[in-house]
Amino acid sequence: MEKVKQKPCGGNINGNLINNLRFADDIDLIDENFNNHTKQIETTSDSAKQAGLIINTKKTKLMVFGEKDNNQEVKISGETIEKVNKFEYLGSLLTWHNTCIEEIKRRISKATGVLASLKHIISSGKIKVESKKKS
Repeated sequence: MEKVKQKPCGGNINGNLINNLRFADDIDLIDENFNNHTKQIETTSDSAKQAGLIINTKKTKLMVFGEKDNNQEVKISGETIEKVNKFEYLGSLLTWHNTCIEEIKRRISKATGVLASLKHIISSGKIKVESKKKS
């Protein structure tokens, strides 16, 4: 990742040039230019090979913010990377149009499901109202 970090590429986020996000074994490569992004992917793949690691191309996804139907392909070790319009990263839904609408709907749906599963407790006459109000 140090080789990728050294390259003058990425996206400008609040005045800072960011080209990758890392958490445990998850890596997001970021760039505003598709060709530079492809070079980042190649550098990451080459560095991984040198360290004895391989990128799992079945789990690797490509999404271009602002472009739903980008026809360009990216390959790693001869395998084409799947293009997606949305994916979940660290529990949050990211979408090609870069809005929060789907994420908000998803969270409301999850909360509704949790409340529905607690309905038998909430409507139970065996539990005091004071206990139900406590968090």
